[in-house]
Amino acid sequence: MNIAILGGAGFVGRSLAYNIAAKYPKYKIALVDNFSSNPHEVLDDLEKRPSVSVYEGSISDTEFLQHVFTDMHINVVINATYTEEEASAIETFVTGTKNVLSLVHSGEHAIIKYIHISSDEVYGEDPDADEQAISPYTETSSLRPTNPISALQAGGDLLVQSYVNLYDIPATTLRTGNVFGPGQRVSKLFPSLIDHALRNEDIPIYGDGTHTRDWLYVEDLLDAIDAIIQAPDAKTAGQVFNVSGELELSILEVTELILTILNRPKDLITFDKANVPLHKRRVLDNSKINKAIDWLPEHDVKKAIEDTIGWYKRVLDEVYIQRGSATLGN
Repeated sequence: MNIAILGGAGFVGRSLAYNIAAKYPKYKIALVDNFSSNPHEVLDDLEKRPSVSVYEGSISDTEFLQHVFTDMHINVVINATYTEEEASAIETFVTGTKNVLSLVHSGEHAIIKYIHISSDEVYGEDPDADEQAISPYTETSSLRPTNPISALQAGGDLLVQSYVNLYDIPATTLRTGNVFGPGQRVSKLFPSLIDHALRNEDIPIYGDGTHTRDWLYVEDLLDAIDAIIQAPDAKTAGQVFNVSGELELSILEVTELILTILNRPKDLITFDKANVPLHKRRVLDNSKINKAIDWLPEHDVKKAIEDTIGWYKRVLDEVYIQRGSATLGN
């Protein structure tokens, strides 16, 4: 099998490449990235492997992507691209996704599966809903994105479904919870909390910290993606699946757990009452993917958190961890 991972230098894409290379040494892997968010060096170890090829370019460049698919005889495409920058969100989530879908639909390549990785942020939240009335989101829940980036990400999801409906392409969309694990950039919430705690810096949390999220260990996400790759097409083609860690914790609870594991004082926590999170509760229902392909998260979350903290202790100052401004509690 020949797999193209778009966004291959990102946290999920890079983790997935290691996972697939370890499990399936005969698979060929093309890692595609424009390296706007991560340096090329993050792929140095992977690039040394004979089964892995790295391509630098944008998925919005049709000729470039056509070359990758042809050069590697790609038959599985996994779109793990993501951006936190509003300026590049249209290119990433809309133009790029449309370009990939067009190539999948063209029939010029023997692509048997396209896996589109999205997030729970596309569901957003009804601002008038009572916190206790916000149920876990199912795949048929309305999309109510609350910021431009998640709105454009939702646009990408809708593009995928339009190609499924119109052309019956073999696409599967995965909407994930808050993914965490070793190797994530410090600008993301979970590693940012760890970073502040390790440095004994104040940890500013939006509001009162009681807003809850669905936490998903990256290894469980990788297992879900692998299960989709291996599953019969009839069970996955055209489907949207939520991928949840089945662990709902508030930002305050996660922060206190990190401080406890690191033996840091709780008074590092400060509250930014001027900034109230847009989402009170964002939790996913896993039942559809469980029924379709018998997948559920298997990792012990506390051990996963401990392992993640241990990783940051060892390599926080490595050059490929790009320290950036943290958006805590959002």
